Amino acid sequence: MDDKEITSYLRHLARIYDELRGAPLEVSICGGAALNLLGYVKRVTKDIDIVSPEVLPPAFTEAVKITADYFGLKPDWINQGPIDLLRMGLPDGFHGRCKKLELHSNLTICIADRFDQIHFKLYASVDRGGYHLQDLKALNPTDEELATAVRWCLTHDVSEPFKEIMKDFLVKNGWNDVAHEVFP
Repeated sequence: MDDKEITSYLRHLARIYDELRGAPLEVSICGGAALNLLGYVKRVTKDIDIVSPEVLPPAFTEAVKITADYFGLKPDWINQGPIDLLRMGLPDGFHGRCKKLELHSNLTICIADRFDQIHFKLYASVDRGGYHLQDLKALNPTDEELATAVRWCLTHDVSEPFKEIMKDFLVKNGWNDVAHEVFP
């Protein structure tokens, strides 16, 4: 999916959600789809990641299925893959920073802000690297933003091995100052 397809699918989803008489709902998305919508990356993504809310109403689930059938999408074209981020705790102020996609519907799509994406992409980069690291670099975090994201990541995995992996990751990717600040 590119940014035009993502927008088209979300608009269709919102229309179907309204037709199903879905109650007002805010759904926060992150990841590649959100980065595309905000213009930070221009790459194809395979899905749209929902980070909030934890429980989705049946009308939303049905609208997702109808939209998938209509466009020939995979059933998990929009999913709660990163929901553990919500369970473990989103960065402070997350919801207030989200950008709202105007759909003129009972369904509001909230797009995770750049600052929060830095947190999520750092966490994913340390774990999986690849396009997550490319996305993190495309966000061009300042040392201060990255240090804040590191501290947030360390609340999600408090193990000593993770701390060592994080420090090594920062050094290997040229963020020595951040590594020395967070791990004196």
